[in-house]
Amino acid sequence: MPGLLFLAAMGGLYAALYYFNHKTPIPAGCEVEEVSCHGCSISSCGKHPSQNYTLEVKQ
Repeated sequence: MPGLLFLAAMGGLYAALYYFNHKTPIPAGCEVEEVSCHGCSISSCGKHPSQNYTLEVKQ
């Protein structure tokens, strides 16, 4: 039982830190510059052309 409570506490701590980390604004001067990318084998990268899509809404 204590092991389960420990794992639950670690999971809760991780979730809280993850939430607060994404809520923190990026400091001035630390912006990521756009880099031209022609596509490599890492398709999960945000710069990969397969990730460059827009949502079109029909009126």
